[in-house]
Amino acid sequence: MACLLSILLLAGAGWAQQENVQKPAGAVPFAIVSDTLPQAVSHLPYHFQLLAEGGAPPYSWSLEKGELPPGLHLQADTGIISGITAVTAKLTVRVGLKDSAEPPHTAVREITITSVPALQLEWQRHPALENDGIYGEVKVANPSKDPYDLTFIIVAVNQIGKAFALGYQHFKLSPQATQAIPFGTSLPQGSYIVHADAVGEIASKDAIRRARLQTAKPLVKQ
Repeated sequence: MACLLSILLLAGAGWAQQENVQKPAGAVPFAIVSDTLPQAVSHLPYHFQLLAEGGAPPYSWSLEKGELPPGLHLQADTGIISGITAVTAKLTVRVGLKDSAEPPHTAVREITITSVPALQLEWQRHPALENDGIYGEVKVANPSKDPYDLTFIIVAVNQIGKAFALGYQHFKLSPQATQAIPFGTSLPQGSYIVHADAVGEIASKDAIRRARLQTAKPLVKQ
């Protein structure tokens, strides 16, 4: 009886010790952390590293579905997206990830990447017939890291090919900056197509960036 009691007491003590032992923290889920990518600027070098957590490094990255903008590539061993693209696009790709465990863990994630022009020009207020002429406003933007020596000109070309200047600007456009430019003037009767041109010069790199807008339909002043 004394022997049985001793066994029960020892067993109880063991159970109590097991209850006091802290359980190990749960493992970090294996996943791709990056969900947004900085925009790529056409004609400029791009470099961004995708991030992951959990699992057993080293990792192996892949494109499971879709394509990056032409000129950009995903490095399988580092998760770095790099290169130079010359196109404007907004693409969604499915990125795959595999770790070094046996058997390996896997993860996938859809990521959107946007590439934009190095010089952007858009209508802030579309050209319109007002009072005695054509008036409107454009917005010019420099998404790059270089300052531009910018020249902007906008003309209205009538039905016989004669051009009338609606506006002209020459100024420095800082990196990551935007500038609104109003335009307009009185015009004789006629049918006009409006052309807007912006040219950004980077003297230090002997490079030129261009952007252009044109109205889809003639504006007719009677």
